[in-house]
Amino acid sequence: GELTALTSDLRSQFGLTATHQGWIALGVRAQGVAALVVVAGWSVLVAVLLLVAQLAFGQLFTAYIQTVQRDLLEAESGERRMAGYLHGLLLDRSAGKEVRLFGLTEHLLDAHATVWTAAQRGVEARRAAAMRPSLLGSALVLLATAAATGWAAHDAWVGAVSTTTLVAVVQALAGLSALGPLGDLSVSAARARLYAG
Repeated sequence: GELTALTSDLRSQFGLTATHQGWIALGVRAQGVAALVVVAGWSVLVAVLLLVAQLAFGQLFTAYIQTVQRDLLEAESGERRMAGYLHGLLLDRSAGKEVRLFGLTEHLLDAHATVWTAAQRGVEARRAAAMRPSLLGSALVLLATAAATGWAAHDAWVGAVSTTTLVAVVQALAGLSALGPLGDLSVSAARARLYAG
């Protein structure tokens, strides 16, 4: 009854926020498409290669964000609950007198550090494993963009394109990042998918 109504209300409120974020993401993606058209006007091959690199990087980064979100929302373990309890004992006023009176501060700090480290061990391993492909994708996009910029500069140097075209292409190469991961928008989208499911 009431719990179902509350869950439904939260999902509808979250849906409104996710819809707004979706429109913002659509606007950013439209800028990326415009940049892609400018780059394709100079070189279709470069445009296709950079599009594929940005889309792959976007998928890798989104997978990393989903791992982080899953760890934050779903990976509640007994160790994390115990660490939260010990943290509460150290900071809550209600237990403060007993903690000080019986000299438990050092013991609770050591126990908290041990339990928290054990709880985070799996989380750190999962996040590191998800981060590696994302960093590799980032390096790939960086190298591809640098190579495309060098190629455009070479074309301008030999007179194959004008300086105006060079400036437009270099700006469009930077604008292609709108087709990759969107930072906070990617986080919001990942969170929306997680909550909606």
